Amino acid sequence: MTYQGISRRAIAAAREYIGYILKNEAVDIEEITAIYSVSPRRVGFALRRILRTEDINLPSPSVKAWIQRLSQELGIKPEITKLAVEIYEKTRRSSSGKCVRGTAGAAIYIAVDLIRFSDEDRAVLRENGIREVDDPEQRFITQREIAEAARITEVLVRHRYRDMIEWLKRGQS
Repeated sequence: MTYQGISRRAIAAAREYIGYILKNEAVDIEEITAIYSVSPRRVGFALRRILRTEDINLPSPSVKAWIQRLSQELGIKPEITKLAVEIYEKTRRSSSGKCVRGTAGAAIYIAVDLIRFSDEDRAVLRENGIREVDDPEQRFITQREIAEAARITEVLVRHRYRDMIEWLKRGQS
């Protein structure tokens, strides 16, 4: 298939991005564009052209995959990563259509920060079936560290965090 007017590097980058997403791996298009030395705009154009001409149905990026990736980057223990996935599962509908990396970051922040929660917030989490992981070796991770690892703003982490906590307080699952 020919893609007239699109560089080979942009097509290769778009195909690699499609491969990662189909394998359900957490990848950012900017990471791929840096490898291929092509602008994200050109890769996006190539991506849309490929998806349209080859009739590929590309799923949305996975929040769980981003939770796994960010946990590895931040050195978070597997028990806390599992708790973050559980928190995401309980609040999945509150973050529908929102930034995947922000949602993953907020779930991790809630899981790591559970020890410092108020008694009221801990009770809300317990009512929703979320149990604390008491791990004295796990260091506290700041919103800034999470935001830097996910390449988003601290404000976005904070907003998703508030959305998730409010969702749990209302008792919706």
